[in-house]
Amino acid sequence: MKTMKMYIFFILFLLLVGCNDSAADDVVLNDISQNGSGVQINWEQSLDGNFHSYKLYRHSSSGIDENSGELIHTSTSLSDVSFIDSDFSPLQTYFYRVYVLNDNGLSNGSNVKSITTQTISLIDNGSFELGNNIPTGWTLVQNNINEPLNSIVIETTNASDGMQCLNFHHNSSPGCYEMWISQYVSLASLTPGGTYEFSFSYMSDIPNTTGPSQGFKISNATMNISLALPYFQGDGIWHNFSAQFTLPDNIGNSDPKVMIHFCNNGIIDWKIDDVSVVKV
Repeated sequence: MKTMKMYIFFILFLLLVGCNDSAADDVVLNDISQNGSGVQINWEQSLDGNFHSYKLYRHSSSGIDENSGELIHTSTSLSDVSFIDSDFSPLQTYFYRVYVLNDNGLSNGSNVKSITTQTISLIDNGSFELGNNIPTGWTLVQNNINEPLNSIVIETTNASDGMQCLNFHHNSSPGCYEMWISQYVSLASLTPGGTYEFSFSYMSDIPNTTGPSQGFKISNATMNISLALPYFQGDGIWHNFSAQFTLPDNIGNSDPKVMIHFCNNGIIDWKIDDVSVVKV
């Protein structure tokens, strides 16, 4: 009888050890979405009592596992069940899968979710469709203190796309009154070392004579990136311009300002529309 009890206790001990030696259970990966900050990924919290960490993998095909996928995020916090993937290319399909690690090993892996990323401009109201006379989201510097007829206003009669564009009027024949528009971009939406493309549409009534400070700029206390603007032909026809730039690895800790700056001589009108800054 004593031998039988010892045998039963031994079996129970083996079962208990076997249960404690099991790898982590899988979790459920929820639907994935994208906004201006990046690809939004979240999953159900693990119920494993021996939880150690979450491991999130990304891959270019549905055959994703811990060997084929790229490890893009690890967290040892049980309640940390979300991640924003901001290091991606537009118009690409990505597959994601999350694994749970406990003291005894890795789970089999969650379900696989995918998303085809979209091209989203970092600029708000780049089409100037929002606002009446003054475009919503933009700061305008008309430089009209000493030249009161200088103006920057919404025009509703000759847009490149949509119903509205932005018209600049420089009213001084000698010299240049600098004029610009600007807005702040969320630092969290930028990827250090990432490549971006600035583009816009433009037209003018006479050819412009550009000053050295005319251009596109994105800057804060840490970085300062500038791009030259094109020569405006003065043919009354809409033209398109685009140019790429790469952010430094250190982009600072404050929201940068985007500025489109002009320094045109003469009495001249010019228009811009469809301003965009996208990650490429």
